[in-house]
Amino acid sequence: MTVPFQEHAAPMWIMLLGLLAGTSIHHAVHAQTKGDRASRNVTVLAQVPLGGHDALRTVYLDQHPDRRLAYAAGPNAWHVVDVSDETRPRVLHSSQTPGTTWNALDGFRRDGNSYLVLGGAHVEIWDVTEPMRPRPAVQLEDESVSEHGVQNVFAYRSGSDAGWLFVAAGGDILVYDISDVLAGSTGAHTRIGLPEPVPNVDYGFHDAWAAWHADTETDRLYASGAGGYYIFDITDITAPRLLTQVNSAAVQVGRSVRATPDGTHLVTTAGYETAPIRIFDMRPALDGTVPVMRTAIGAWTANWRRPVERHVVRWPFIFVAAFEEGLQVVNMMDPVAPYTDAYFRTWQGPVPAPGQVPVGARDVDVRNHDGLVAVADQHEGLFLFRIEAFNGWDGRGWGFPNVSDVQDWENGPAGHVSW
Repeated sequence: MTVPFQEHAAPMWIMLLGLLAGTSIHHAVHAQTKGDRASRNVTVLAQVPLGGHDALRTVYLDQHPDRRLAYAAGPNAWHVVDVSDETRPRVLHSSQTPGTTWNALDGFRRDGNSYLVLGGAHVEIWDVTEPMRPRPAVQLEDESVSEHGVQNVFAYRSGSDAGWLFVAAGGDILVYDISDVLAGSTGAHTRIGLPEPVPNVDYGFHDAWAAWHADTETDRLYASGAGGYYIFDITDITAPRLLTQVNSAAVQVGRSVRATPDGTHLVTTAGYETAPIRIFDMRPALDGTVPVMRTAIGAWTANWRRPVERHVVRWPFIFVAAFEEGLQVVNMMDPVAPYTDAYFRTWQGPVPAPGQVPVGARDVDVRNHDGLVAVADQHEGLFLFRIEAFNGWDGRGWGFPNVSDVQDWENGPAGHVSW
């Protein structure tokens, strides 16, 4: 992929920010240079308002090749959008949910049916096999969810062929057996708590993401929250085992976390205004050389005054929903020196002053089989993009296991290592 701008040396204050943020002393935060609204390698296919002001928080792309659908949600509503014609998307269904804000979406397949998971003040699962006529399947409620609301949901197909739904809502991570839930059991199968309390932080987990680890043939859970970021072995879901963690002085509460396909590096956000995306090389902690990881090897920010939170990894790219800075595509082939590869600023309104609530792009998703990119902008709606020279993703084409947010619900992790 070509870089659409000339990168300039980082000024001293950015280098100082990197040091204070826990980045290694000889690596600066790489900031995007200022330019126009978009880089030359981004094509905007469509924009769908979906309710206008403060309408969206999250987006999810159906990954099945025969189901060209996008789901988007936010305060008071969620939507099913047909993206078969990417330049003329059609809203197939909208569900009005007054008083409920949906913060997270994910999906899974079971017995030939497709399901959508919505997280807000509680968790709802809908059968969306017929996208114009979704049917409610089950509602999950837990007293630990009510205080903070659901921040993230993630559905995972494990190496033992089990389907697990992870719910992060500021307390323990709640783990549900998908088969049991669809059969009518609404209680959590397992709860995963912080390994130890974090002083002066009344919070638990903010994000939970699971992935197959090919080298050890185990299931791993990557979690963020109070105290930083955590890696658990969840091959036995009833007895999660902490492998290691990131405990950085700069991160009191971790926001989101994703791992590279081989599980060696973590890509993280912290959620406060000046926090960059940090990249941690976890190998010294995973092999026991150090007890915990404290220092990032690389960091990136679109604008040091603005926070970032949601991101997905399709190595070597990080797709970032960067609020007022819109969609940002970051190349981390060299994790020590990540750089901006493409960008589009979805938000064109006034920029909030520092300290005010951010606006703009809040969530991003990528369809693996053909490279479609979707972004949920809080006020501007759903955007669909194509990135030049990015026509889809399969980790095996890069010499990695084919591991990402996308699950093979029919086959599980088998076959993700070799063609």
